[in-house]
Amino acid sequence: MRHAGCAVALSLAATLGLSGCGDDPKGPSTPPAADSSRKPVPPDRRNVEIEPAKQESVKQRLVALFGLARAKKFADAAEYVVYRGEDPARKPWHEVCDYTRDKQRVDVMLTRIGRLLQKGEPVFTGFQAQRQSEGVWLVWSATFGPKKAELACLELDGKIAIGDID
Repeated sequence: MRHAGCAVALSLAATLGLSGCGDDPKGPSTPPAADSSRKPVPPDRRNVEIEPAKQESVKQRLVALFGLARAKKFADAAEYVVYRGEDPARKPWHEVCDYTRDKQRVDVMLTRIGRLLQKGEPVFTGFQAQRQSEGVWLVWSATFGPKKAELACLELDGKIAIGDID
């Protein structure tokens, strides 16, 4: 287990340009290879300003989704959920779910939302937007009774869809 922790520390240290776990304090003799599969987003481009009207439209879309979850209208909610599957004919993170093909994904997301709603009515506490490889994430923080959650959405073809709950 000590080696796994050391590997994590070394990875973090290499990312920060530091050494750790007994390495040479001068650093590694060769720089780590860059991951060419993803283009890094410059730090100054990650946070995105979103106008209040757009923030409100994201909130209203989430409120509508909560209503569908309460009513257990999972099929109707599919267009509110980001597709994240592995079908090579489809674009993960760039299209919404289709209930006939993505029933499990939609059911899991709506069940998670239902569990949050059982804790209490949502109170939206803050908004942030951040550019990532999938697009611009529109994130509302909310509390559901004692439970805190971050509801992360993407805009896909002009519609707001939830992609993750943290």
